Amino acid sequence: MKFLYEAKNEQGLIQKGEVQAKDKQSALAVLKTANLMVLSLIAQSEIPVFARRLKIFERITLKDLAIFTRQLAVLIESQVPLVSSLRSLIEQTRKKSFQEIIFALAADVEAGMPFSDSIAKNPKVFSNLYVSMVKTGETSGTLDKSLLYLADHLEHEYDMASKIKSAMIYPAFILIAFIGVIILMLVFVFPRITLLLGEANQQLPIMTRILINFTEIFKTYWWAGLIILLFLGIGLWYYRKTPNGLRKFDYLKIRLPIFGSLFQKIYMARFSSNLATLVAGGIPIINSLQIVAKVVSNKIYEQIILEAAERVKVGEQIALVFEGNKHIPAMVTQMIRVGEQTGQLDVVLEGLAKFYKREVDNALAGLTELIQPVLIVGMGIMVGFLVLSILMPIYNMATAF
Repeated sequence: MKFLYEAKNEQGLIQKGEVQAKDKQSALAVLKTANLMVLSLIAQSEIPVFARRLKIFERITLKDLAIFTRQLAVLIESQVPLVSSLRSLIEQTRKKSFQEIIFALAADVEAGMPFSDSIAKNPKVFSNLYVSMVKTGETSGTLDKSLLYLADHLEHEYDMASKIKSAMIYPAFILIAFIGVIILMLVFVFPRITLLLGEANQQLPIMTRILINFTEIFKTYWWAGLIILLFLGIGLWYYRKTPNGLRKFDYLKIRLPIFGSLFQKIYMARFSSNLATLVAGGIPIINSLQIVAKVVSNKIYEQIILEAAERVKVGEQIALVFEGNKHIPAMVTQMIRVGEQTGQLDVVLEGLAKFYKREVDNALAGLTELIQPVLIVGMGIMVGFLVLSILMPIYNMATAF
């Protein structure tokens, strides 16, 4: 059961949040353990639906996690105790949902639970990679270094995601604006023109007849098209949630004509960067591969990496598994072979990660330049069709007189 609380912390500041407990007494005990003076405590079920928080707007992003990790690493490096560090970060975090998670982490650690076990209770926020690196840092007494590794890694991931989104904003805006203009013309402009052409009692060109029929269908059955698109979108969304659907969508990503190469480079950058971080952090290679398989976020590459982990268990090298695989570039295989032979796999993987990050940046820049002329040509063809459909019968009417 969840309880909403309002309390004063040791500094006398008001703190609000949620706590999970079986009953009100247990919730009070948890809050008192965290040195909070409880001012109010209400079960979430007692709050009216309209008054509850919309947590969809409090989603914890990669940026939030990167900032938290960097700040925590700095505090730990400065010899601030972990519990005190976590509690100080509660006040610096704006999102209530993240504040509640950090509060729970501080309470768990103060109660004697290892930090890695506590963050493992929130798999939607802290990945297997994050948990493994923290566990390694706790075991070796270098938690600050592990957190700094993670902060660098998360910032690189966020930077890459931001560049991808930025590259897609302009083409998406142009496409949406063009579709909006077409819809307005179909609804308000073309019906008047078709009425005028219909009064001329002339044989209309095929392009004009197609446009008139399409306009009539759109005006009459637009709602049906909207429903079909809605159901199609929902159906695809649910199908993508199934194992078979997810695998097919992931395969399609790396086989797309223009975007496939970009996705492959993103997955290679993610694979090499994550594996380098884990190996440098002292995680055994088999465990590292199993973690990276999940973090890479593509079922095709996940299967390849998991197969490598299984074959490494019986003494084979990663390079032998990757060799000849059409989804793994030959350069990656060769570099990993060199790293395995020289015992510097983490160094080689870090070099690969930097290379593919540059490749992704270059591909994004080239993609933006490529999409713009494609959009212009596509819009030009559509506009040309519309203009000819209208001008041809008008020209025929003018020459008839």
